[in-house]
Amino acid sequence: MDAFGLLAEAKIRQWEQDVKDGKTKKTSNSEELSFSSNGSLERILYTKIRRTIILAYKETGEARKKMLKEAAEMEMQLSARLERSGYNLMSTMFAQGIQEAKSRASTASQDPELLSLMLVELD
Repeated sequence: MDAFGLLAEAKIRQWEQDVKDGKTKKTSNSEELSFSSNGSLERILYTKIRRTIILAYKETGEARKKMLKEAAEMEMQLSARLERSGYNLMSTMFAQGIQEAKSRASTASQDPELLSLMLVELD
């Protein structure tokens, strides 16, 4: 199971515990839960961070610095969101994945075709 599957399972278990403890109510059968086709906010942020990093390495100078700063700010938001919810290990796993994306993009910075392939991998 990937990190997002583990995160979803943890959230479901927490919701079930909250229902059991009376902190929240179960939804009725007529209420349907809807999920975005893009997934959770965490998944969207994680993908956007990696995409921004790869795109940054297609740029040079100030444009690259600006995009890497934007990616770092999103990474802080993702980390804070996960840690606030008690998912510290998950936060560490995502940070490692982001660091790997930075390293790969940096290495490929002189090869626009490879960077483009990295973007395709995210889709």
